[in-house]
Amino acid sequence: MVYSYDINENSLKVAAKNLEILRVSDYVVLKNSDITQGIEETEVDAVILDMPVPWLIVPHAKKALRGGGIFVSFSPTIEQVIRTVTKLREHKFHDIEVVETLLRRWRIGKGASRPETFTVGHTGFIVFARKVS
Repeated sequence: MVYSYDINENSLKVAAKNLEILRVSDYVVLKNSDITQGIEETEVDAVILDMPVPWLIVPHAKKALRGGGIFVSFSPTIEQVIRTVTKLREHKFHDIEVVETLLRRWRIGKGASRPETFTVGHTGFIVFARKVS
């Protein structure tokens, strides 16, 4: 089961519609709730975040995750990553890893495949960590 928290009701309506289209709504529980205030579920396998303040969720994730559970967050700025990693260390998470993602488009042609000459790049960072019992 997937539990999805969002404080924006419109986002939840769009998500519900998309889940219905994909025929997976039986596997997802949408919650109109502020995850910075806590996670109701316990013994979950993973907490995956795409939000501006993932470090605020770390204590809640620690309580919600099962032993060996995984924390993952996506952040567009390194300042967010630093705050998140600091909080993960404070809460004794292990195997903390940060990966930068870069988007680079390619031109594909017979005998001439290469990255585009002009690129407007975008970068982001993914933080991984594991809760140890």
